[in-house]
Amino acid sequence: MPWQPGVSPNPGGLRKDGKPKVKRVKLMSEAYKEVLQEYCDEQTKEQLGLPDGATWAYAIAKQTTKRAVGAVGEEKIDFRAIIELRETTEGKTPEKAIVAGGNAELAALAAIMKGEPASPDGDLELPEPSEEDEPNEDLEEAQREANFHAS
Repeated sequence: MPWQPGVSPNPGGLRKDGKPKVKRVKLMSEAYKEVLQEYCDEQTKEQLGLPDGATWAYAIAKQTTKRAVGAVGEEKIDFRAIIELRETTEGKTPEKAIVAGGNAELAALAAIMKGEPASPDGDLELPEPSEEDEPNEDLEEAQREANFHAS
């Protein structure tokens, strides 16, 4: 049976089995957001030296900052707090691939990608291959391509 314009085919939001659809909610994150927006109680404000109108979120931010600089009790600088502050304000640090001497192919590819100049004889200078390195035709092609564009 076709639906008429302006009439919902499922007005009650029921599933095919007749049970109501349940709205999926992130219960913990919603609860955290709600609590973090509430004002701190007087005892906490006095204990932490917070201004009037301070929320729980402000209290946590203040304490995290104090831990980051080592201003809480006898603790030294807390690097976890520093990371938390940096990641919250600036975003996570992108992961980097580090090539350190053991793989000549990756080192050569990194040099090509950085646009390093070719050696005087027209070839890209590569680190000496180790016993575990195997020849790679794709890398050799990339080297030829880089040397062609460099000349």
